[in-house]
Amino acid sequence: MSSSQDGQTPLIPTSTLPLAPGPFNDPTEGQPADPPLSTEIPSYRSAITPPMSGPPPATHTQSTPMHLRVSSSRSLYMHKRSDLNKFLTTELKNLVVSVDVESFLQFAGLHDLWSGESWQEIIQSLSDDSDLQALKQEWINASPELSQYEPFCLWVESLLSRIQSLKEWRRKIRFTPLGNQEMRCTPGYADGDQVADTESRFKPDAACVPDGVEKLEEWWQVLVPIEFKTKGGAQQPTQAPRSTSTHVSTCESECPSSFHKSRSKRSTSSRQKDSSSGRPKKKKIRTEDLTHRVESSTPHEPDPSVQPLHKPTCDDIQLARYAMETLAAVGDRTHVFGLAVNNQDIALWYFDRCGAIRSTPLDVYDTKGFEAFIKFLSALMDVEDYALGFNPFFAPSKPGLRRDLCEIRVDIKDQPGQRLKLSKVLDRRTGIVGRATLVYRAEFEVTGVEEKKGSVVLKSSWQHHTRRSEYHVLRELHQDRTADRHIVRVHAGWEQENTSAAYRRAVFGAAASIIRHDRALRHTVLEYLHPITKLSEPGHIPYIGWSVLKAIQFLNTKSWYHRDISISNMGFAYEPCKGVLVKLLDFDLSKQHSSGSDTPHWTGTLPFMAVGLLQDPKSEHVLGYDLEALIWCLLWIVRVYDDGKPTVTKHDDHPLRHWFRDYSSLETLATLKLSYLQSARIEPFTNKFYEGLDAQMADLAWTWVAPSTGWQNIPPSLRPPAKNGAYDMIYRGDCAGRLQTWMEEKGWDRPKRLCSCSAHYSEN
Repeated sequence: MSSSQDGQTPLIPTSTLPLAPGPFNDPTEGQPADPPLSTEIPSYRSAITPPMSGPPPATHTQSTPMHLRVSSSRSLYMHKRSDLNKFLTTELKNLVVSVDVESFLQFAGLHDLWSGESWQEIIQSLSDDSDLQALKQEWINASPELSQYEPFCLWVESLLSRIQSLKEWRRKIRFTPLGNQEMRCTPGYADGDQVADTESRFKPDAACVPDGVEKLEEWWQVLVPIEFKTKGGAQQPTQAPRSTSTHVSTCESECPSSFHKSRSKRSTSSRQKDSSSGRPKKKKIRTEDLTHRVESSTPHEPDPSVQPLHKPTCDDIQLARYAMETLAAVGDRTHVFGLAVNNQDIALWYFDRCGAIRSTPLDVYDTKGFEAFIKFLSALMDVEDYALGFNPFFAPSKPGLRRDLCEIRVDIKDQPGQRLKLSKVLDRRTGIVGRATLVYRAEFEVTGVEEKKGSVVLKSSWQHHTRRSEYHVLRELHQDRTADRHIVRVHAGWEQENTSAAYRRAVFGAAASIIRHDRALRHTVLEYLHPITKLSEPGHIPYIGWSVLKAIQFLNTKSWYHRDISISNMGFAYEPCKGVLVKLLDFDLSKQHSSGSDTPHWTGTLPFMAVGLLQDPKSEHVLGYDLEALIWCLLWIVRVYDDGKPTVTKHDDHPLRHWFRDYSSLETLATLKLSYLQSARIEPFTNKFYEGLDAQMADLAWTWVAPSTGWQNIPPSLRPPAKNGAYDMIYRGDCAGRLQTWMEEKGWDRPKRLCSCSAHYSEN
C-alpha cells in the first residue's frame, strides 16, 4: 500500500499478465493482538431484535488455503477471462458458506414486520395475483438467457409496486435489466481525477438500484448486482469435498461448454472491442501495473463437517466479479449482497472481506421460497444503510448513495474536538477477500481553531483481527526518538467496532469456526509523505538509497523487518529548514524477528522481492531480503523513470520485461532477476536521464550478487542445504555492512546539497 503517492501510486495485482499462485501469509505470525474493543453495533433499524444472544463466537484464526489475492484497484478488463476465473475461484475456495434462507434473512432484523396474519395475507395476495403469475411465467419461459433479464425485472418491479404501497419504507428501489449495456468499472480516484488507463467496461446482467438513479452507468450506483445462471447447467455440489491439493481448476473445466459458447460471445469478445469503432482496444499498461504485491500463508484445509461449504460455479464467479466492482466503486463499502437467478430458483449472496455466504436456493413457485424472496425485497427497502454495506464511519450529511468520500468530515476516535476533512483519494484497493485498503489525503481540523494542523493520511484497511495493527507497531517503534528520521509518524489509530467477520457471521447464524482469517476494519492517521519519485534528480538516488538503508538498519536494531520494501512504500517529508527526510511507510506486513518462524513469510512486491525469497518462498525472512529489495527499487527507478515520470507505457517496451516473462514460475523469475544482476558489467543499468549513475548502479548490482558466483563452480550434490534459497551466499554474513561500506566508498552517505541547518538534504 502506498499512502504517499499523490495520483502516481503503483497499483497491485491486475495486469494483462498471469500471476503466480502463492500462499497467503499467516494472520497471527506470533504477534500479540491489539486490546479488545467494544462489540456494540449500531442497529440496522431503530428497534432491532438481535438474531443471536451473547457476544460473537470466538474467532477461528487458522490460515487459508494457498492462493493469490486479486485486487480491483485496476479494472478486471485488464485480465484474461481464464485468469479471472482462476483467481476468483481460488479467492473463494473453502470460503463460501451455505446457510438456509431463514438464517440468511436474519441480517435484516425485520422479524416484527414479517410476523403476524397481515404479512401472510400480503404473501397470499401476491401469490394469487394473476398478473404477477403471468409476468413470472414469462420470465421463467424466456430463452436464451439474455431474454430473461427484462421479464424478470418487470416481475420484480410489479412485486415492488405492490409492497411499496403497504407502508412507508426507508428507501425505494427498482430492478433494471442491463444485458448488453456497458458499465464503467473502477474508473479511477473518487475525487474525479482519472487514473490513466484504468477505465474499462463490464456488461452485468441486471442490478438493483435506488429508485432515484436515472441513468445507470457506474458501479457506485448499484445496491445489489444480479447474475443469471445458465439454464440447464450442471449443478455443483453444495458440500465441498475434502482435499489436500492446492490446485484450483479454472471455471472453464468445471462448467458445460454451452455456457462458454453463449457467454463468452457476450461478455468476453464484446469487451475486446471499442464500442464506437468495433475494433479491438489497445491495452495500455503503465509500468506501475507491474508492481504486484504478494502475501502468503500456511495451507489449511477446513473441516467441511463444521458448516456446509459451497463450491462456486462459473456463474457464481461472474457474480463475484460484479460484487468486487461494487465494493471497489466507492472504496469503503463493507459488504455487498448479490442475487444468482437460475430458472425459478434464486440464491441470495453476501460478499465481504472473509469470503461469502450463500443461501440455499429458494424456489419462487414454492410458497416458502416466494415468501423468502419477498422478505429479501422488503429488507432491501427497510434496513439502514449500514446493513447494505455502507460504512457508518463515513456517513455523509445526506442519506443515500454517494460517489466518493471527498469533503466528508470524520471524527478522530478518542481525540475530542479533532477531526479530518477528506480531500483526495491516494489509493484504493479491494477484493472479495483481503485487506481492501482505502487511503485518503486529509486535513486536520480542530474545533475552535481556524488554523489547520496540515496534511495527513487516513488509511482504512481490513486487517487480520488477531494481528498487531500498524498503529501499535509504529507507536512502539516511535518510543525511540530517532525513529522520526527513518519511518512515518503515526497520529492516531483505532479499530471500527463490530466489523469482525465473527460478528457478521453471527448475524447470519453461521458459526465462527468457518472463518478462516477473521478481519476487522482499522483506521490509521499517518504523516503525509510525498512520492519518492518526486525526488527525481540523479543526485537524489544516492540519498534515497542511503536513507532507506539506515531505516532498514534502524528497524533491525529494534528487531523488526519491514518485508515490503518498494517504491510505493518510500516517501519524503519536508523539514522546516527546507530540507527533506526520506522515510519508510506501510508497516502492514512487518514482523518482529522473534515472531512465528515455523510458518512461511513470503511477502513483498514482486519486482522488488529478493532472489532468495523467490527461490524459497517458505524461508524465514532475513535482513538481506529487505536490503536486496532496496537495490531492486533503485534499479527500477533509474531504468523506468525519467525526471519522476515513467518513460514507457507498453509492457513490450519495458526495460525490465525479462523479469516478468514467466509469472507461473517463481524460480524462473528468480533466475531472470539474478541474470539481470550478473549482467551488470555488460548491459547499461540506467536510462538517458540517469546516465551519469550507470557505472555506480552496475557496480552496486554486481557487488551485491558477487557472493553468489561461488555457487556456480560447486556441483549441486555437494552444496550444503540452503536455508534461505539457492543463493543463500548473498544473505550470509554482514550483508548490511557490506552494502553500507559500498555506499560510503561511493560517497552516498554524504548529501550533494545540504539544507540551511546542514543536517538534511536540500531538494533545491
